[in-house]
Amino acid sequence: MHARTALDIDPVAPDAWGFSLTAYESSDRFDEAIEARAQLAHPPELLAALRTGLAAAGARGYWSALRDYELERAKNGQPNARTLSATYARLGDDAEAIGWAERGFRDREGWLVYLNVSPQFDGLRANPRFKDLVARIGLPAHD
Repeated sequence: MHARTALDIDPVAPDAWGFSLTAYESSDRFDEAIEARAQLAHPPELLAALRTGLAAAGARGYWSALRDYELERAKNGQPNARTLSATYARLGDDAEAIGWAERGFRDREGWLVYLNVSPQFDGLRANPRFKDLVARIGLPAHD
């Protein structure tokens, strides 16, 4: 993993921790993902919720805890459309995942340029609504 090499060079490099987080979550290495979140200074209450969810229900508990945390933040006017879209995708809720991606599109959020390569969205690629969103963003069709 190239992020690991970067962390060997600079153990506090936030980009390397961010890429590590994505890699850990994509390979169901949730304990390491929580550690990456800690290195990225994610709130202690989120880390605790993720640990609790993971212990109670495995991967589904992890993703559910992340979703619940982000939905609570959204109530306070701090929605994170990227995290919510990816989390709903991981939970298999395509409609909510695409809905949050649509919100990101409406708000012209830059993360959408990664839809075709982000592993979080692999399960959505065949969905016609997802394909339509990708086309409206101006990304090439995913093969």
